[in-house]
Amino acid sequence: MMNIVALSKEKGSSYTEHSSVVTLDSASILKIAISREDIKSFSRVNNDLIIELNDHEKITIKNFFTVGPNGQHSDLVLEDPHDGALSWLENPGTDAAVYTSIDSLAEVGTQTTANEYVGAWTIAGAALLGIGAMLLGSSKSDHRHSDNDDSDSESGSKTTTATDNTVVNGETANTTAPAEPSGVQLSDDGKTITGKAEAGSTVTVNDGNGEELGHVTVGSDGSFSVTLPTAQTSGQSLTVTATDTAGNTSPAATVTAPTIDTTAPAEPSGVQLSDDGKTITGKGEAGSTIS
Repeated sequence: MMNIVALSKEKGSSYTEHSSVVTLDSASILKIAISREDIKSFSRVNNDLIIELNDHEKITIKNFFTVGPNGQHSDLVLEDPHDGALSWLENPGTDAAVYTSIDSLAEVGTQTTANEYVGAWTIAGAALLGIGAMLLGSSKSDHRHSDNDDSDSESGSKTTTATDNTVVNGETANTTAPAEPSGVQLSDDGKTITGKAEAGSTVTVNDGNGEELGHVTVGSDGSFSVTLPTAQTSGQSLTVTATDTAGNTSPAATVTAPTIDTTAPAEPSGVQLSDDGKTITGKGEAGSTIS
């Protein structure tokens, strides 16, 4: 299962997606544990980034090329699974693609948000890299502090420890992913997915190619029901994830569609009526019912 870490530039929060398909709701830095040698090609489909690996597996980053309200764009970082080396890939899927070796994700955050508030990047980057604690710092054009400003000394410095939640601007951001949806079932006619998930989260059903088939908001009792656009009756493998309001996505639950025979038997052959008119004989599909 592919693990992809996404760090939101707008929210300063991070989450891990255990899937080959990631849907971004804001401009983000994505860290994927693959080496450059594992990649066959990059391509762009609308605003989605498609990464094809040498083993023919595909990674889809939906909304990767969508530009945020402040002009922010998403960035891709590759982490070599052998030595942990980080490579920042700018402009993937274009002729202007360039690899840059970096020491930490904080370098990407700092460079891509120049003149913006980067304190959240420092902390979120620390959480991703497992650093114990860092100070919330830096400044923004509308949050200037003079050398004589004693507001920090009055409130005390803020220290953040890398845990499930991240402190940003004195507030705790939810970075804990919901639990995997449970009791997931596909109806006999292949048209409806039901189950249980975190109340208020959004449950999304994807097909085996990572394409979304439907989504719904989970009710207050934790139950959900997703109506699919077409009946899944040919043994398809479906994945079901829950994404909370902070953008954290659960591990995927899987369900396999039944294989339903929709082919009619051949016409019975050699059909004969006995001389006394009481018996019909002939040949038909084994196990079928002759009427």
